[in-house]
Amino acid sequence: MKVEPKTLAGFTDLLPWEASKKEKLLLIFRDVFKSFGFVPIETPHLEYLDILVGDKEEEINKQIYSFKDKGERLVGLRFDLTVPLSRYVVAHYAELSFPFKRYAIGNVFRGEKPQKGRLREFTQCDFDIIGSFSPSADAEILEIASKALTKIGIAHKIKVSSREVMNSYINTIQGEDKIEVILRALDKFDKIGEEGVKKELKKIGLSESEVKELFVLISIKDSNWRNALEQAEELAKGRSQVFTAGIKRLYDILEIAESGGAKNLSIDFSIVRGLGYYTGFVFEALAVDYPDIGSICGGGRYDNLTDRFSTGKIEKEGKIKGAVGAAFGVDRILSVLKEQESQLLDSLPSLFMVLGEEVSFTLAHSVAARARELGAAVYIYPERASFKKQFKFADKAGARFVLILGEEEVSAGFYTLKDLKTGEQKKVGSIEEVVNIYRKNL
Repeated sequence: MKVEPKTLAGFTDLLPWEASKKEKLLLIFRDVFKSFGFVPIETPHLEYLDILVGDKEEEINKQIYSFKDKGERLVGLRFDLTVPLSRYVVAHYAELSFPFKRYAIGNVFRGEKPQKGRLREFTQCDFDIIGSFSPSADAEILEIASKALTKIGIAHKIKVSSREVMNSYINTIQGEDKIEVILRALDKFDKIGEEGVKKELKKIGLSESEVKELFVLISIKDSNWRNALEQAEELAKGRSQVFTAGIKRLYDILEIAESGGAKNLSIDFSIVRGLGYYTGFVFEALAVDYPDIGSICGGGRYDNLTDRFSTGKIEKEGKIKGAVGAAFGVDRILSVLKEQESQLLDSLPSLFMVLGEEVSFTLAHSVAARARELGAAVYIYPERASFKKQFKFADKAGARFVLILGEEEVSAGFYTLKDLKTGEQKKVGSIEEVVNIYRKNL
C-alpha cells in the first residue's frame, strides 16, 4: 500500500537552503553566548512526566505530549529547555561550578493549535545563569538578547516587566489567591487585546473599579524606561515594600543592561510571561516591523524552579537558588529574516565541479581535496553526464562558480572557471588561483 508523504499539523520539514540558514543562525547565537562565557549542555528530549508537570502549570500541562513507554513508565516530550535544566543542575550539582552560565539548543514540543509563528515542534535556543540573585545576571540576559538580535539585523524592542511588581500590585486589589488566574488572563493580551482581557478579568470576578485600578499600572508605557518607572513609583504609596523593591530592582537591571550595550529597552507591565515559575523580572523581545509574529525572545527570573528537585545538602547550601534566563524563538526569527529578505544567512555556495566524460573521478577528487584544504566548498557531480546536464544542475543548486575540468583542461594543465552570475569565463593556471577568485567574489 502506498503511503502519502505528509507531515502532522504543526510539524514541518526544512529544505536544504532553509536548514542551512537555520544552522548559520545558530552559529551566530553560539558565538554570542560564548562571548559572555556561557558553556553548552544537552538534555534528553524525553523525560519522566513528573519532571515536566508543574503544580501551577495547568495550561502547559495540557500541551505536553505524554504517554506510557514500553516499560509502562509515564513519560513526556519536553515543552521547553528550562525545566530540564532545573533537573540537570540538581542531578549534576557536584560536578558544576556556580554561578553556572549555560546555553542549550534543541527542539521542544507543545500540543497547541498551530498558526503563523507557532508550531507544535520548534527549536528553542536557551541561555541561563543558575546560582545568582544579582541584577547583574538579569542585565546580562538582556544584553545577550539585544546583542544577538542586533547582530542578525533585526530591528527590535525589548519590553520589560516584573512578576514581583505585578504580584504585589494584584495582591492589594484582589488578594494572593487570585494572582495566578489574573496573570493568565493578562498573558492573553496579544491574542485577545485589551477589551478581551478586561472581559476575562470580569469573568474571574474583578469589579469594574478593580479592573480599572489594575489597568492604571498596565497602561504605563513610555519609550523612556526611566520615565515609566517614575510613573510606577507614584503608585507605590500605600502598597507593600515588595512593590517598591521590585520597581527599584527594575531600575538597577535596566541601568546595568543599558551600560552593557542593550538597546531599545522599555517598560510594559502587561508582559507577564505565561509560565507560573517566573518570580521576578520578565521580558519579551519583538521584531519592530513584524509584531504579528510575536515574541522572538523572552524569559526572566525563576528563583524557585529547582526546589522540586533539591534535597539535603544541595538545598541547605542553596548554591542553585537564584536563576534567570531566556530563549530565542529560532523558527520565528527565521520567519522575520525571510520577510526582511535578509541575505545574512545565505549559505556559502559550493564551487561546482563539471567533468568531461573522459576525465577520471580519481583526478576530480584529488583536485577537490586540494581546493577544500584551501577553504573552498566543492561539489562533485557523482554521475557521468553531459556538460549541459551538469550546468543545469549547478544552476538549480545555487552554485555561483563552476570549475570546468574537461579533456582540454587536463591535457593543457589549466582550469576553466565560470561565474554563473555574470557569465564570465576565464582560464586559470592553478587550483590556488581558482580558490582565491572563488573566495574573493563571495
